[in-house]
Amino acid sequence: MRWFGFCLLTLCGCTPSGGTEPPEAGIIQLAGQIEDRRLKEASGLAASGRRDDLLWTHNDGGAKAIVHAIGLTGETVGQLRIDKVENRDWEDIATFMSDGVAYLVVAEIGDNDARHEASRLYVIEEPAIELEDDRKIREPADRVIEFEYPDGPRDAESLARPTASSNSSIRTDRATPN
Repeated sequence: MRWFGFCLLTLCGCTPSGGTEPPEAGIIQLAGQIEDRRLKEASGLAASGRRDDLLWTHNDGGAKAIVHAIGLTGETVGQLRIDKVENRDWEDIATFMSDGVAYLVVAEIGDNDARHEASRLYVIEEPAIELEDDRKIREPADRVIEFEYPDGPRDAESLARPTASSNSSIRTDRATPN
């Protein structure tokens, strides 16, 4: 399962900016593997808004409120602990730019049992990470967007990449609430 995200990246044509050509259509190529034991259930993957050789991921719900910076071959290069935030059921992560500043959006949108009235998006300025660092950074969320679905709690899995001029889109797992 850990290699899935990297195969998906290759299928989507994400490649380093160093001139590497994407593989032929339909060819699956393993780009890397996450070996870090702290990433037990990576749930969500986003390309950095600051660097083209960096990705962000996190563990699924119940883990610490930490976002992991990884290189394109899966090596951990840093961690961002989001202070005063709980990872109740994080499902996805996205990046966007606003006024030339890169931001991360962590989506706490999972709710398998439809028990939580509100879901949250945690917005935080993307920190500078160097590939050799293995830095550990602590920051509070710059903004917490709390929302409720009009027809009750929902279990959702993915957040569409927002842009500065558009709303985010969230994909739910079920046609009706639980």
